[in-house]
Amino acid sequence: SMLWFQPLPNPCGLSSVICYEESREYVLEEVRKAGLDVDYVDRLIQCESGWRQNAVGYNKNGTRDLGYWKINDIHKLSDDCRFSAVCSTKWAIDKIKRDKCYGAWSCSGKI
Repeated sequence: SMLWFQPLPNPCGLSSVICYEESREYVLEEVRKAGLDVDYVDRLIQCESGWRQNAVGYNKNGTRDLGYWKINDIHKLSDDCRFSAVCSTKWAIDKIKRDKCYGAWSCSGKI
């Protein structure tokens, strides 16, 4: 007899490739809709986190940078938000528009 199982609700559980592509596509589409430079943001996130949604960076001052956008602890966002493509991207777009630049990201000086 055939085994029947429910598919996993999260495609990330099946394939990191699917997760990567879907999340990256989502982030860049939100950036485009916000009127920001998609190519620049693609390179910025590649530099910051290598497009790894679970990225963690540890700083000399004891703070951490989390997720695609490597958002620092000082911004008081939950870890869940920073690891979420949806929540972190909304925050990042708002920050970029408020600051009128990408200066909050160390990679902005490198690309």
